[in-house]
Amino acid sequence: MQSYLDRLFSKAFNVVPGENYNRVSFELRKEFQHRFYEIILPEGAPWTYMREKVMPSFLQYCQYQSIRPETSAQLIVSLFYQNRFFLFAAKEFLKAFQEIESMEMESPNQRLQIYKKETEP
Repeated sequence: MQSYLDRLFSKAFNVVPGENYNRVSFELRKEFQHRFYEIILPEGAPWTYMREKVMPSFLQYCQYQSIRPETSAQLIVSLFYQNRFFLFAAKEFLKAFQEIESMEMESPNQRLQIYKKETEP
């Protein structure tokens, strides 16, 4: 499902060569006091990787940090893919995920509970 990448990447507010990540993230942290959640997406990873690995971890992080990703202006998602990184406002990252999954706009905490149930042994 390669098209999921196009849809996901279209929500990024910036795409930067990987070698510039430290400088760009430092500037955003310094100027705007943003927090970053970093994701490394292996080349060729299927959508199920995002659904089963990335999103549950992201939502858990938000829950532990008391961040509401659907409204937070301070959380940036950095997604590394190949030799670039894509920067997303957390809200836009979540919105892209929901669009790809064709999900209703449910609460991320509700979705986290669903993920936990799906992955329990």
